[in-house]
Amino acid sequence: MKVLLLFGLLFALTSSYAQTYRFVDAPVGFLREEPKVTAHIMIRLEEKTRVRIIEQISRTWSKVEYVYNAKRHIGYITNHTLSEESITRKKKPATK
Repeated sequence: MKVLLLFGLLFALTSSYAQTYRFVDAPVGFLREEPKVTAHIMIRLEEKTRVRIIEQISRTWSKVEYVYNAKRHIGYITNHTLSEESITRKKKPATK
């Protein structure tokens, strides 16, 4: 019983420290002060920029952390702008 309790406590501690990262999967992602499209844009994030998910607020928005030059920025970004992996977009071939 002690082993089971210890395992459960260890699992709870490690899972609370697990961090989830996503990448901007759009030409630009907007880090906003509030979770709405009319909110002030704090930072424009380039494609492939990595952010840490703090909390998924709704189906549409996540609260994220972005660190740049040792400065921490907390804001909101739309979920459809994010991807689980850094994706390299293929350029469309030039048309004649």
